[in-house]
Amino acid sequence: MAMTASKLRENLYKILDEVLATGQPIEVEAAVAALVVEVQGKR
Repeated sequence: MAMTASKLRENLYKILDEVLATGQPIEVEAAVAALVVEVQGKR
């Protein structure tokens, strides 16, 4: 699931909750690079 940084900013907490619930990473496309938000371990 790729999205723009603006879309991530609009729905940050909802998207973070979704990543935690599903374990599926998301890709964020910024002007200079692509970033990945993923779960690395649960506490």
